[in-house]
Amino acid sequence: MLPHKDQNLHDFWCGKQGITSKITQDLGLPKSFKIARLIAIFEKIMECLTNEIEFDPAMVENCGGN
Repeated sequence: MLPHKDQNLHDFWCGKQGITSKITQDLGLPKSFKIARLIAIFEKIMECLTNEIEFDPAMVENCGGN
């Protein structure tokens, strides 16, 4: 799934029908789950790809919980 030429990228990723919403639904995460947590993970993954290092989930700050 790619964004349309004129589509706002923030809406594509974070909108009500965006990628992050679909991921939270597919994983069965509660509606109270903060999408910002996924965005932080995406950013760390992109940083790893840019620097050609392997992504380690421990790299993402944890605020407790599962």
